[in-house]
Amino acid sequence: GKKGIYVADISAPLNPKLVGNVKTPGRANSIKIHGNYGYVADVQADGKMGLQVIDFANLSAPVIIGSIKTSAKITGLEIEGNFAYVTTNDKYFRIIDISIPEDPVFAHYFATGLAANGVDVENGIAYLACGDSGLKLFKIDNLDDFCVGDLETSEFVLTAGIKTPGSAQNVSVSQDIAYLLSGFSGLTVMDVSDKSEPI
Repeated sequence: GKKGIYVADISAPLNPKLVGNVKTPGRANSIKIHGNYGYVADVQADGKMGLQVIDFANLSAPVIIGSIKTSAKITGLEIEGNFAYVTTNDKYFRIIDISIPEDPVFAHYFATGLAANGVDVENGIAYLACGDSGLKLFKIDNLDDFCVGDLETSEFVLTAGIKTPGSAQNVSVSQDIAYLLSGFSGLTVMDVSDKSEPI
């Protein structure tokens, strides 16, 4: 929210305690933790949007060490290896190189033509929850062969798409099973072992 990120000690689940916090430049909307770092999607009062990188090595005094601006609001965020995978409300899918946390840089992006609400990545496939358009799968397994900063779009291939019972709001994938939050339809579980024809 407007007050940034708070760190809580939950070692005693019935008695959680705040141990630290850090103020972000704007409203913190979501966070992903990767190692000692947190990656926060925020929106600032002046309309600027982007990703903040927070060092949590000292939980009582986390600090922002890096950031990158996006041209649209981040709607979905996933961290995998040295990359942050970001969906934005301008119908683009952005991939950010975070190998140097202090200096994140855009690696690739492409237009999906779809408003994605969430994203997950597993085994070279990006799974996008695209509202009423359902679940979309994109092949991204050759990122290591790309040059950082090369904004070519032709390498990203839509491998499959499927309508979901409700509006796909977010997705989490584990061992070829996709779990989708589908609005008023609740939770949808899908077998995505066949990347060309998820069921």
